[in-house]
Amino acid sequence: MKKPQNKAGTILALAVTMLVATAWSCASQPPPKTTPTPTVPPAQTPTPTPKPQKTRAESIPANAVKITPETDILPQIMHSGEFNKPIPLGSAINTAGAEDSAFVTPDGNTLYFFFTPDPSIPAEKQLTDGVTGIYVSQKQGGQWSNAQRVMLIENNEVALDGCVFVQGNEMWFCSARKGNLRGVDLWTARFSNGRWTDWKHAGKKLNVDYEVGEMHI
Repeated sequence: MKKPQNKAGTILALAVTMLVATAWSCASQPPPKTTPTPTVPPAQTPTPTPKPQKTRAESIPANAVKITPETDILPQIMHSGEFNKPIPLGSAINTAGAEDSAFVTPDGNTLYFFFTPDPSIPAEKQLTDGVTGIYVSQKQGGQWSNAQRVMLIENNEVALDGCVFVQGNEMWFCSARKGNLRGVDLWTARFSNGRWTDWKHAGKKLNVDYEVGEMHI
């Protein structure tokens, strides 16, 4: 006599067998390739381009007229025969603006001077025009080079500098700037690595006690 078959057990066994086979098949297959999500770099902040500094010629008013010896209402007067007749320097130095307070180093090859494009405007406007200040020119082959500004301030600072005296690597100059004890004070600077740096206030004794003004030594 045959025993009755257990259909439920048979179906369960088949299901388990199929699950095991499916799992084995999945395990033997390599994992699917995934496309990496591209990394978006953070937005870069562009470095600001420094605003070009005006040249002396660009800053001079269009209606400015260059004064020559022939049109000078206050011509130079020679009181001594020790010197030759004065000869105006060329356009590398003289412009239709205002050059003043010249200082020549003892070797005669370096000229410092003050420049402002329009002497008729108030000093507080000259302070922020970006060009008024001290300039320097070198004599090369008997000719003066185009004058370059002597920067005695850091970025975004303002100062009105002039009346230069230079001896060796030391400069004395007058300035209207932050840190003064009065309107215009004397300051010093040191020449190092091709530029003037380390500017310092000349102190209370000269600027307050002695009330030293624009100095030419």
